[in-house]
Amino acid sequence: MSQDAVRHLHTLKDQAITQSAQISDQLNQGISTDKLVPLLQKQAETIKSLQAGIQELSQSTQIVQHKDDIKILQQTLKELAEAAQEQVQKTTQKGVRLTGIGGKPHISRRKPNR
Repeated sequence: MSQDAVRHLHTLKDQAITQSAQISDQLNQGISTDKLVPLLQKQAETIKSLQAGIQELSQSTQIVQHKDDIKILQQTLKELAEAAQEQVQKTTQKGVRLTGIGGKPHISRRKPNR
């Protein structure tokens, strides 16, 4: 894995940390749910990309060269996952349903009021 790819992972890490802080701030300020859900989705995408990149780096032939990077990224990923879980719990307490049965996205079956 190239040094540019490792830098990209650190950039993703920084983005995810920023997103997490923004979501926490917004939750504390009482953000509306229609603005909150897209923020959570974007954060989930960033964390998923970071996780995939860390896995790829861990399986790289240059793993010894990037040992410190892997430790830092894995620790940050763990902290982000914990923060995201807390944010999901707070969001759920506000009455927002983030997933349907089996982890599938919730799709409202209600007919819109006319």
